Amino acid sequence: MRAMDLGAELGAKTFVLWGGREGVETDACRRADEAVKRLREAVNFLCEYNVDCGYKYRFAMESKPNEPRGDIYMATTGHYLGLFPRSTIRRWSASIRSRT
Repeated sequence: MRAMDLGAELGAKTFVLWGGREGVETDACRRADEAVKRLREAVNFLCEYNVDCGYKYRFAMESKPNEPRGDIYMATTGHYLGLFPRSTIRRWSASIRSRT
């Protein structure tokens, strides 16, 4: 959130989330369903913070299919698109539009 605050002070319009470290090297490391759930909750929190502060950021979620994990959870744009239900995306969009 501090990065969002600083970016807003500097006039940033886009906030980039890099998911290149979100993954595992072996199946025994952690439960993928719980890790993706926590990632979804974190992005939801940041989107709500964005709306509450009136920053009007557009979020860019950068996929990284080859680094640095053996099995990255969000390796492609399609993975990111599947992370959130359409109803959540519509709610964020409506919240941002209503504040402009």
